[in-house]
Amino acid sequence: MGMQQKAIVIGGLVAVFILPIVGYLIWKSNIAPVAGPERSLMLEAKDGGLIAVADPQQSGEFLLREGIYVKRATRFEILYNTIGKGSFEIRVWDSLNLNGARTLAEQDLLRILNVSEAEMCQLDVTLTVPEVVNRSLAGKNYGLSFCEDGKSF
Repeated sequence: MGMQQKAIVIGGLVAVFILPIVGYLIWKSNIAPVAGPERSLMLEAKDGGLIAVADPQQSGEFLLREGIYVKRATRFEILYNTIGKGSFEIRVWDSLNLNGARTLAEQDLLRILNVSEAEMCQLDVTLTVPEVVNRSLAGKNYGLSFCEDGKSF
């Protein structure tokens, strides 16, 4: 076999075997990586299992106040209690648009924890309306709007 024929055979082998592997690796690297912070904290789920979440203390969005981590926004606040299994409380402050503020708060907590809605529904999260915002709605846990046990205002 001449040099030219060997070069054609080698080129054919490269095309048949190497190029598909390189193409696959490039394609695989373009698949969207998991967005958001690393899920390094394990929290107890309602069913007793564990759910990996991004550590809210590492987000830089919470301030420590009297043993509770608090994230304040104009329309809501999120409290994170590290004692026990780790629980969250969302307080909705926007009396003119409770549902809008609720949605913003829920989406914010999903982003901070880097979890899906289904995973969030398994965590200990309460959603309340303070009495100063609306007396008739205060004192109840409305849960998350996208969870089975979520209640409308």
